[in-house]
Amino acid sequence: MIRSLFLAGLLLPFLASCALWQGGEGDEGKEGLVFGPARRVVVEPVDGTTLPLGRLLARAVAEELGILGIRAEAATQPGGAPGDAYVIRGRAEPNPDGPNSDGKALLVLIHWTLTDPQGRAVGAHTEPVLGARTQWEYGDPRLLQAIGEDTAEALEPIISSP
Repeated sequence: MIRSLFLAGLLLPFLASCALWQGGEGDEGKEGLVFGPARRVVVEPVDGTTLPLGRLLARAVAEELGILGIRAEAATQPGGAPGDAYVIRGRAEPNPDGPNSDGKALLVLIHWTLTDPQGRAVGAHTEPVLGARTQWEYGDPRLLQAIGEDTAEALEPIISSP
Protein backbone atom coordinates (compact mmCIF):
# COMPACT_ATOMS: atom_id res chain seq x y z
CA MET A 1 0.00 0.00 0.00
CA ILE A 2 2.71 2.48 0.98
CA ARG A 3 4.79 1.48 -2.04
CA SER A 4 1.77 2.11 -4.34
CA LEU A 5 1.23 5.55 -2.85
CA PHE A 6 4.92 6.32 -3.20
CA LEU A 7 4.91 5.29 -6.90
CA ALA A 8 1.72 7.26 -7.52
CA GLY A 9 3.33 10.31 -5.90
CA LEU A 10 6.32 10.00 -8.25
CA LEU A 11 4.32 9.32 -11.41
CA LEU A 12 1.51 11.84 -10.96
CA PRO A 13 3.61 15.00 -11.54
CA PHE A 14 5.26 13.37 -14.56
CA LEU A 15 1.93 12.41 -16.11
CA ALA A 16 0.47 15.85 -15.43
CA SER A 17 3.40 17.54 -17.16
CA CYS A 18 2.96 15.27 -20.20
CA ALA A 19 -0.68 16.27 -20.50
CA LEU A 20 0.27 19.97 -20.58
CA TRP A 21 3.16 19.57 -22.99
CA GLN A 22 2.53 21.37 -26.30
CA GLY A 23 5.35 19.81 -28.30
CA GLY A 24 8.52 21.39 -29.57
CA GLU A 25 10.51 22.04 -32.66
CA GLY A 26 10.87 18.96 -34.85
CA ASP A 27 7.75 17.28 -33.47
CA GLU A 28 5.43 18.30 -36.30
CA GLY A 29 3.22 15.58 -37.68
CA LYS A 30 3.71 13.08 -34.88
CA GLU A 31 0.41 11.41 -34.20
CA GLY A 32 -1.00 11.72 -30.71
CA LEU A 33 0.55 15.10 -30.02
CA VAL A 34 -1.65 18.17 -29.91
CA PHE A 35 -0.06 21.49 -30.74
CA GLY A 36 -1.54 24.84 -29.77
CA PRO A 37 -5.24 24.83 -28.98
CA ALA A 38 -6.66 21.32 -28.82
CA ARG A 39 -8.77 21.50 -31.95
CA ARG A 40 -10.08 18.58 -33.90
CA VAL A 41 -10.48 19.08 -37.63
CA VAL A 42 -12.49 16.90 -40.00
CA VAL A 43 -11.94 17.31 -43.74
CA GLU A 44 -14.97 16.23 -45.75
CA PRO A 45 -14.74 14.81 -49.29
CA VAL A 46 -14.71 17.54 -51.90
CA ASP A 47 -18.03 18.18 -53.58
CA GLY A 48 -18.15 18.56 -57.38
CA THR A 49 -15.86 15.58 -58.02
CA THR A 50 -16.32 11.85 -57.98
CA LEU A 51 -16.56 10.51 -54.43
CA PRO A 52 -13.24 8.61 -54.71
CA LEU A 53 -11.41 11.76 -55.88
CA GLY A 54 -13.17 13.83 -53.22
CA ARG A 55 -11.97 11.39 -50.56
CA LEU A 56 -8.39 11.50 -51.89
CA LEU A 57 -8.42 15.30 -51.75
CA ALA A 58 -9.78 15.24 -48.17
CA ARG A 59 -7.08 12.77 -47.14
CA ALA A 60 -4.35 14.90 -48.76
CA VAL A 61 -5.45 17.99 -46.82
CA ALA A 62 -5.80 16.06 -43.54
CA GLU A 63 -2.33 14.52 -43.92
CA GLU A 64 -0.73 17.90 -44.61
CA LEU A 65 -2.50 19.45 -41.62
CA GLY A 66 -1.07 16.59 -39.54
CA ILE A 67 2.42 17.45 -40.76
CA LEU A 68 1.77 21.02 -39.57
CA GLY A 69 0.85 19.65 -36.13
CA ILE A 70 -2.93 19.89 -36.38
CA ARG A 71 -5.01 16.87 -35.40
CA ALA A 72 -7.03 16.24 -38.56
CA GLU A 73 -8.88 13.34 -40.11
CA ALA A 74 -10.50 12.78 -43.48
CA ALA A 75 -14.18 11.86 -43.46
CA THR A 76 -15.40 9.20 -45.86
CA GLN A 77 -18.81 10.85 -46.37
CA PRO A 78 -20.01 14.45 -46.28
CA GLY A 79 -21.77 15.44 -43.06
CA GLY A 80 -21.71 13.54 -39.82
CA ALA A 81 -18.65 15.26 -38.33
CA PRO A 82 -18.59 15.17 -34.52
CA GLY A 83 -20.04 18.24 -32.83
CA ASP A 84 -16.71 19.27 -31.29
CA ALA A 85 -14.85 19.43 -34.60
CA TYR A 86 -13.91 22.16 -36.98
CA VAL A 87 -14.95 21.09 -40.47
CA ILE A 88 -13.27 21.82 -43.79
CA ARG A 89 -15.54 21.51 -46.81
CA GLY A 90 -14.44 21.87 -50.40
CA ARG A 91 -16.36 22.49 -53.59
CA ALA A 92 -14.63 21.99 -56.96
CA GLU A 93 -15.74 24.03 -59.95
CA PRO A 94 -14.39 23.85 -63.49
CA ASN A 95 -12.37 26.89 -64.48
CA PRO A 96 -14.52 29.00 -66.77
CA ASP A 97 -11.55 30.96 -68.19
CA GLY A 98 -9.42 28.16 -69.63
CA PRO A 99 -5.59 28.11 -69.56
CA ASN A 100 -3.48 30.58 -67.60
CA SER A 101 -1.31 33.18 -69.33
CA ASP A 102 1.77 30.98 -68.77
CA GLY A 103 0.17 28.14 -70.76
CA LYS A 104 -0.54 25.81 -67.82
CA ALA A 105 -4.08 24.62 -67.69
CA LEU A 106 -6.04 26.03 -64.78
CA LEU A 107 -8.38 23.06 -64.55
CA VAL A 108 -10.44 23.61 -61.45
CA LEU A 109 -10.94 26.03 -58.60
CA ILE A 110 -11.52 24.40 -55.22
CA HIS A 111 -13.36 26.66 -52.80
CA TRP A 112 -12.58 25.58 -49.23
CA THR A 113 -14.61 26.70 -46.21
CA LEU A 114 -13.61 26.19 -42.58
CA THR A 115 -16.45 26.11 -40.05
CA ASP A 116 -16.19 26.05 -36.27
CA PRO A 117 -17.99 23.46 -34.11
CA GLN A 118 -21.10 25.66 -34.08
CA GLY A 119 -21.21 25.64 -37.91
CA ARG A 120 -20.12 29.28 -38.39
CA ALA A 121 -17.76 29.97 -41.29
CA VAL A 122 -14.45 31.16 -39.83
CA GLY A 123 -12.21 30.95 -42.87
CA ALA A 124 -12.06 30.34 -46.58
CA HIS A 125 -9.48 29.63 -49.25
CA THR A 126 -9.71 29.17 -53.01
CA GLU A 127 -7.16 26.78 -54.47
CA PRO A 128 -6.43 26.95 -58.20
CA VAL A 129 -5.57 23.52 -59.60
CA LEU A 130 -2.97 23.68 -62.38
CA GLY A 131 -2.05 20.64 -64.42
CA ALA A 132 -3.11 18.19 -67.06
CA ARG A 133 -6.72 17.04 -67.18
CA THR A 134 -5.60 13.40 -66.73
CA GLN A 135 -3.74 14.33 -63.53
CA TRP A 136 -6.99 15.67 -62.10
CA GLU A 137 -9.26 12.92 -63.37
CA TYR A 138 -7.05 10.07 -62.16
CA GLY A 139 -5.97 11.69 -58.89
CA ASP A 140 -2.25 12.03 -59.59
CA PRO A 141 -0.47 11.74 -56.19
CA ARG A 142 1.82 14.71 -56.90
CA LEU A 143 -1.14 16.92 -57.77
CA LEU A 144 -3.06 15.77 -54.68
CA GLN A 145 -0.06 16.44 -52.44
CA ALA A 146 0.39 19.93 -53.89
CA ILE A 147 -3.30 20.71 -53.31
CA GLY A 148 -3.06 19.33 -49.76
CA GLU A 149 0.06 21.35 -48.95
CA ASP A 150 -1.29 24.63 -50.32
CA THR A 151 -4.67 24.24 -48.64
CA ALA A 152 -3.20 23.21 -45.27
CA GLU A 153 -0.74 26.12 -45.31
CA ALA A 154 -3.53 28.57 -46.11
CA LEU A 155 -5.92 27.30 -43.40
CA GLU A 156 -3.38 26.47 -40.66
CA PRO A 157 -3.12 30.05 -39.30
CA ILE A 158 -6.90 30.24 -38.98
CA ILE A 159 -7.16 26.86 -37.24
CA SER A 160 -4.24 27.59 -34.89
CA SER A 161 -5.36 31.08 -33.87
CA PRO A 162 -6.90 31.41 -30.42
